[in-house]
Parts: sequence; C-alpha cells; structure tokens
Amino acid sequence: CDRDQHRVAGIGAAASVAKLASQVLPGTGFGEFVLHQRPPVIGNGPCEKSPTALTSIFSGERGTASAISLIARSAALRTGAGLVRIATPRSCLPTVATFDPSYMTCVLPEDGDGRIAAGADAVLFDLAQTATHVAVGPGLGRSADLDRLVARLYAELKLPAVFDADALNALADQPDVLKKPGGPRVLTPHPGEFRRLCGGKAFDNRVAYHTDARASA
Repeated sequence: CDRDQHRVAGIGAAASVAKLASQVLPGTGFGEFVLHQRPPVIGNGPCEKSPTALTSIFSGERGTASAISLIARSAALRTGAGLVRIATPRSCLPTVATFDPSYMTCVLPEDGDGRIAAGADAVLFDLAQTATHVAVGPGLGRSADLDRLVARLYAELKLPAVFDADALNALADQPDVLKKPGGPRVLTPHPGEFRRLCGGKAFDNRVAYHTDARASA
C-alpha cells in the first residue's frame, strides 16, 4: 500500500471512523459497515440477514472466552453485522456458544494448551470465503503455529480485516509481514502493543504516538 492509503484514527467514535474508512477504503463497504443499521421489522415486511455484513471472528484460547464472546461479538453485532461466526478452539466452544444465541460458532483444532493449532488454516480460509469482514486476535494467545497463521491471514486474505490483541503481537515479531497486507487492514493497538509494533520504541506522550503512527504508515 502507498503511504496515502494509511490513516491513523481513534476508534471510539463510530461516525468519524466510518467517514475515514469510506475515504480510505472506497468500494469495500467497510465504512458503511461501521454505521450500518438494519431496518426495523414491521409486520411481515422483508428483513433477512444474508444481504447484510457477515463477520467471522478467528480467536480464542482456553481461559479467554470472555474476550471473544463479550467484546468481539458485541462489537460486530452492534455495528450491524447480519451474521457473526466465531471460530474458536474446541475447549472454548462450550463457553463461547452459551453467551449469546445471536451468533454461530465453528470448532477449530487445538494444541495441548487449548490454543488454535496448526492445521486450522484450511477451516479459517474456507470461512473467510463467505465473509465480508474478518476479525483476528481477541483472546488468541501466542505460539509459533499461531504466529504463522496470523502471518498467512494478514498477507493472504483479500477482504477487510481487523487485527487486534495477540494478532498484533504476532505481527510485531514479523515486521516484514506487517509491511505487506493482502487487503484492507485495521490495526487496533493499545500503547503497549503499539510500542511492540514499533520495535519497542518508547513514547513520551499521546502526541508522540500519533506522530510516529503517521510516520510508520
């Protein structure tokens, strides 16, 4: 991507982020997705989930179900996704599936520590085929297999994708991958994750963060 295609923005105000996303990612529907509101159902009027956004969330390890179920799925549902699917390790699935009946779940192979294991690539890329947006990272955990998986998703997925939490930490350890996104990307680091993405550089204040973020983009 050219530098002009990168923008730095706060993520607390949906309207401003949607406007920026529409400018930076025209034609992807990402900005419209942020502000999307489904029409109310009146009587027997037409309203179905298939024409609206379909978000797939790839994340989770044993002990982090709340990050997936309460935070990531809420964000997707509240911004108007007609269908949300959460792909998570087998040991997380019973907990994740009981939080809310409004999303679907998909089981992934896991390693001995309850993290997404090697071999999940095929399932995740298959799920992405029918998604309009993807989120990767909340409650993900870290392992060599996960780092390789995050790198593949970042470099090969063509559709818009949000990378958060441990997905950002995986990218921070692979700076060459970070420079080559396969499609529109939204990165949501907190200050500690941002420092790691910048190679451990220290920042004195918020202005310094913003200045370096723009320079890095």
